[in-house]
This record gives sequence, structure tokens and C-alpha cells, in this order.
Amino acid sequence: MFIPYNTAYGTGDINLNSVNSLRATYPKYVAQRPYFASATITNADSTISFEKAEDINELAFKTLNQRFAKEMGKILTRLAVKKSAEYALKASAKEMEKTVRTIPYLRA
Repeated sequence: MFIPYNTAYGTGDINLNSVNSLRATYPKYVAQRPYFASATITNADSTISFEKAEDINELAFKTLNQRFAKEMGKILTRLAVKKSAEYALKASAKEMEKTVRTIPYLRA
């Protein structure tokens, strides 16, 4: 997904520390053509043609659609945990930075 950013709004300066991104992936199935269109088994007495038992591509798409809610739940939970940890670390780093700045003043 591409989200355009127009720098005409404001001064055009971008603070890279304030840029946040969200990226989530969802599995996608790509249909594949079978290697063989037909096959036969030949014996001395008879010839038997293979029959298609089940369309694997159709089954894969249906299975992926059935798993949608479960997969999206996992993806969004993982993303929420990741972002909350990121914000907690940023807050901790800011507090540490404030503490380090005040240390030289404590010596006096």
C-alpha cells in the first residue's frame, strides 16, 4: 500500500523521529496449474485413466477464506503488542535522556 505525502503542507521539514509505520502481512494463495492434464495406467489387459478427485486450488482458496478471522486476529494482536512495546521503549528512552541531562547539575 502506498500512502502519498505532500510536503506542500507546512514547511516541508520532516522529523524522522516522529514517523510511525504499520505493516501487517496476510497470507495470499497463488493458484498453480497442474503439471499434468491427464494420465493413464496401462496394464496388459486394460488401460485406466486418472480422474480429478479434488481441485486443490479451489480447496486452498476456501481454506484461506475460512481462516481469515483467526489469521487477522493473530496479525492485529502481534501488531498491537509490537507497537505498545515500541511506545513504552520510546517513553523510557525519553525519561532516561532527561535523567542523564540532569546528572551534571547534581555535582554542584
